[in-house]
Amino acid sequence: AQARSRFGTMLGALRIAAPHAARSHASAGSRAFARRQLPVTWFAGDGRRGLSAPAVLKPADRSALDDLSELVATGGTDALFGGAAAAFRPPPETEARRDKLRRLGHEADREEPGGPKRAEALAEAMAALSDAHPLARLAGVHAAARVAPRGDGAAWRAVAELVWDEDELVQVGVARAVGRMAATGDGEALAWLQKVQREAAREPLRLAAKDAEARVRGSFGGLPGGAAEAHPLLGRGSGGAVLGR
Repeated sequence: AQARSRFGTMLGALRIAAPHAARSHASAGSRAFARRQLPVTWFAGDGRRGLSAPAVLKPADRSALDDLSELVATGGTDALFGGAAAAFRPPPETEARRDKLRRLGHEADREEPGGPKRAEALAEAMAALSDAHPLARLAGVHAAARVAPRGDGAAWRAVAELVWDEDELVQVGVARAVGRMAATGDGEALAWLQKVQREAAREPLRLAAKDAEARVRGSFGGLPGGAAEAHPLLGRGSGGAVLGR
């Protein structure tokens, strides 16, 4: 919400400034006034500090819109949005790891169970679970659920260790992954998912664990024939089949 508020503020300013930019740039040479760099800080609606950009001392008849227009005319939109975009972009090494996991997952999908690509993809997924960045950890969770053999207890237990991760998306991803990875009727996995439901502080995790429990049981919500019904989150399948893969 804070990011949307910040980008909304800057985008509105840019829309106002864009038509004005050409005029401001054309007449900039005729303005004679002393310039020196001063820091200017943008503030979001909640009063927090946002994007910083250079500004100059201006005469009384020069408005903030003039400054913004000149900034856009001389530096382009990157001068206005570049710092904010960089703040939200994952580090290059995180993006590289996510891309590698996606590639290995695609290759494993074309291979028979037990093949070398599946083993390589699972090993990379397990390694990503300890990554410092939550997006890399989440990618590792998804990749493990994608390539691990159904019923691989060591794999789902390793993923389950992240259920109390600091990132809520990772928590939810872990609960769903255990539902995909544990064998149908696995008593240990069922007990773990029930424990997560009792201890979850947030509703998304509790609901994800509840759905995963139904999946391990081979049905959804205890409805007759539920295993063959389409679930809005988990897909369609039956019994011990791997659903949504």
